[in-house]
Amino acid sequence: MRLLSSIESVAPPVFLVCPILCFAGCEPEKNPIPMVTWNVRGYPEKEQANSQWFHQQLVEMSPDVLCVQEIANQADVNEFLVAEGRFNKVAFTDSSDGQDNAIFCTGRIDMEDIPDPCDQRQLFLPSGDS
Repeated sequence: MRLLSSIESVAPPVFLVCPILCFAGCEPEKNPIPMVTWNVRGYPEKEQANSQWFHQQLVEMSPDVLCVQEIANQADVNEFLVAEGRFNKVAFTDSSDGQDNAIFCTGRIDMEDIPDPCDQRQLFLPSGDS
């Protein structure tokens, strides 16, 4: 995995890339699941250059799981799904504060809905290869 030197020059969002190397019974070298997290600072980005930079990073990194912070509402989630066509599954719960999180996945990943015991939010966990 390479370091992204353009992070500092364009002042884009910070990425955390962490491949999940092992699910029950998987051999790490055969089934890595690349994951990326991104704080969008309010999607869509106000600066077109930041949006283009982020799109290019997603193309190059090709993550199967993308965790996004500060995506405001369902309309923005839908817009993101169209703009970044590689993701076809999303876990998102819209709240009134507009500072919600979303988990986007490719078709390679199944997600399981796990209800919160306090019935406030839900967890969506990747459950392995489809």
